[in-house]
Amino acid sequence: MIVWRVLLRRVLLGLIAACVALGLATAALAVHEEVTEDELIAKLQNGGYVVYMRHAQRYSGPRDDLDADSPPAAFADCTNQRNLTPYGIGEAALIGEKIRRAGIRVGQVLAHPECRTRDTAMFTFGHAKLDRGMFDVDFIRRQLATAPQPGTDDFLVGGEYPLRQIIGFQIDTGEMAIFQPDGHGGTKLIGRLKPEDWFEN
Repeated sequence: MIVWRVLLRRVLLGLIAACVALGLATAALAVHEEVTEDELIAKLQNGGYVVYMRHAQRYSGPRDDLDADSPPAAFADCTNQRNLTPYGIGEAALIGEKIRRAGIRVGQVLAHPECRTRDTAMFTFGHAKLDRGMFDVDFIRRQLATAPQPGTDDFLVGGEYPLRQIIGFQIDTGEMAIFQPDGHGGTKLIGRLKPEDWFEN
């Protein structure tokens, strides 16, 4: 019995060691393949990407009572919505300035029609097309797989929920997820840029 226990212990220790080694190797591979912030910005400078940007910082409060069937007047009325804070407004404007200084050519800008997403798009890019399709996960998925005009990048400005349904995790306010359409109806998430990544460059 003692011999078997010793053998079993050795086997278990060996398996644990192997798992740890495999985990370390996997982690090293992930770090090695990670695209840096500077590399992501350089890619955007060349164009060909679709970027999903979550709205900038907003006030907290009860959930907005809006959906794809709400009338235009309801979206235009910001009094009952969770709007951008002064910090969020400044954050969006500064990111926009960094994008312009980096020479990134902005193509189409689609924004969710709620005030905070509309305002984020306007402060960042200066223009946007409001589209109720931004409520629809399948619509967003199609947009992420549609290649922009050569030399430009398209931007989608929305909330965190629909993108989380696509990629499986939440991005922060003001954060961007960069996608590369493959030309065959698919797309790949290649990296993320947080607001502070722009300010470090």
